[in-house]
Amino acid sequence: REEPRIEIEMSHVRGELGFRDPLPFFRHCASLGWQEAVAGTKQKAREGDRMARYYTGEKAIAAIARENSVDSAEVNLALWPTRPPVIKVDTGGLKIDVQPGGTGIDYAPARVGGDFTWGKVQVYLRQKPGIEIRAVFDARV
Repeated sequence: REEPRIEIEMSHVRGELGFRDPLPFFRHCASLGWQEAVAGTKQKAREGDRMARYYTGEKAIAAIARENSVDSAEVNLALWPTRPPVIKVDTGGLKIDVQPGGTGIDYAPARVGGDFTWGKVQVYLRQKPGIEIRAVFDARV
């Protein structure tokens, strides 16, 4: 017989909530750093391209300074975790090995007998019947 088992994998759920093991945490931080570096490089390349087109009449330096002086905040509302945990159920099993057999009997008929003795009831007289009455007179009254 194999017992059923349930495995609940919650590492990605804990990761979304910010609780990671050291190695996945370092990989996540490295990935975020890489994304920020790529985004920053793209932004600087676009700014450089805008400044290179000075002959179009755009005042690129003033426009870039104005765009970079305003902080923009992005607000995202989300319920965590976004993915449920991975649940694996192994129902186990039951292996039955049936081997055909037979039936056997070892019967020896017996004789039923009894040992019976007739009983006897005896009646005898222990005490003769009689009534005794006593009267006591109390003179204190």
